[in-house]
Amino acid sequence: MKNIHMKNITLKILACAALLSSGTFAAAAGFELDSTRRADLGFSPAAFPAPVMEKSAVEDDMVSIVIGAKVPFATLKTAAEMIAVSERRLTIIDPSAPVVVRAGEFLKIVNLKVDINGITAIPTLTLKPYLEGTDRLAIRIERVQFHASMEPGKKARQTGEEFNTEDMVEDVMNVMIDGIMKALDARFAAGTIPLKASEIITMSYDKAAWTLHTVVSTKFLKRYLPQAIFGKQIHLTKFSFDDTSIGLKLQTK
Repeated sequence: MKNIHMKNITLKILACAALLSSGTFAAAAGFELDSTRRADLGFSPAAFPAPVMEKSAVEDDMVSIVIGAKVPFATLKTAAEMIAVSERRLTIIDPSAPVVVRAGEFLKIVNLKVDINGITAIPTLTLKPYLEGTDRLAIRIERVQFHASMEPGKKARQTGEEFNTEDMVEDVMNVMIDGIMKALDARFAAGTIPLKASEIITMSYDKAAWTLHTVVSTKFLKRYLPQAIFGKQIHLTKFSFDDTSIGLKLQTK
């Protein structure tokens, strides 16, 4: 049971961190390591084929696995709450409202307030997440809307009389990345889990391309799998979303 619990926790963290890191302030979906439930993250035949295990003739009786998992937007909101605890510059405006919603082929981040050096920014981000390759998730910002207010005596990075939106988005992304890494490290430490955030995810924001690049490492998952059976590395190979959740596909390769 402990191994199953840990794998469920890990999948939730990977999903949330990947999405949140995106500017999806959504919220470190489920950095709630202590109360992960099977209902929060489970197999999803609707999004992916049912989990399968295939025997490899090439690798001496090793078994390959394919796992489909779903992370509800509600869980992403819980993650955002966890990030807000670690990163005080981020606040959820209305605790009863969602922070991630679907908008056609995009995801939209709402209901968040970010403090950037005395400037209170309320961004609405329209995002296009996609896989650049195995274990590599990219999130492009397709549209951004800002409501910003400034405290007396504070100065913002600006062009003429207008806020420089490109700089503001970069500042917001840096707050989010810092918050995600702090939240992960805090939860690992609280749960005496021998991991660091940097061991499972790296994030970099390309200001010119308006794109967050995320690389997810699942190498550590092998420590929770029976090595005599599962001999290959497990990887993130698919990302998708519907009206209520995001979906992940992990498989050994």
